[in-house]
Amino acid sequence: MDDREARAHRILDAAAELIGQLGYDKTTVDDIATAAGVAKGTIYLHWRSRAELFEALLRRDRMGMFQDIDERIADAPDTLATVFTGFAHSLHACPLSKAVYLRDLRVLGKFVHNRAPEQLAEAMPYTFAGYLERLRAEQLIRTDISLAAQVQLIAAAFLGALHAPTLLPAEFTVPEPVASELLGESIARVLDRGTPFDETDRAAFRAATIAYFQKSTALERRKYLRAMGHTKESE
Repeated sequence: MDDREARAHRILDAAAELIGQLGYDKTTVDDIATAAGVAKGTIYLHWRSRAELFEALLRRDRMGMFQDIDERIADAPDTLATVFTGFAHSLHACPLSKAVYLRDLRVLGKFVHNRAPEQLAEAMPYTFAGYLERLRAEQLIRTDISLAAQVQLIAAAFLGALHAPTLLPAEFTVPEPVASELLGESIARVLDRGTPFDETDRAAFRAATIAYFQKSTALERRKYLRAMGHTKESE
């Protein structure tokens, strides 16, 4: 990492902390510059506006989420519960991606109104559609319900699980690790085809899962590099 990139990350780190505390609307470029220990003009050497800086911050957070998922499922990507539990854990660990997922206006503020719905939708579970299609084609999950129904189920499960702690009394909430495991197991049960995997099935499932998340991580990295001012995918 060269000095310019290190400085950019220092600025993003400062922005992430401030936006987490104050929200996008109340966080100014001056605030970020002061927190990062740089001149205000230095920030504009990296991004043309506060919105572009926040875009880079979101891209970094989302890329980190997929990298985290890769690490979580690397040793055992052979069950649906492992995959969706890993995704839930990783989403909780990436606060900005979680805020986009929930359309959290306290964090996102006016930024959410300047984004097309399909851009915000990137954080939603229907990014799993291609993954589910492959699993369906290989008869690794049930096919007696439609792909649309499966996508809606996953969306409802994730949104419900993320919103529940803010709506329920404390005595009816559980720690995040437990909640994520229960969520993963619940989704897996609904998608389960009804017969156990044999070795061939497990190998096919691992191949589909690894391919999906590797492709997703690579795509997020390219988007992140563009947001950071890189134009070459090899950078």
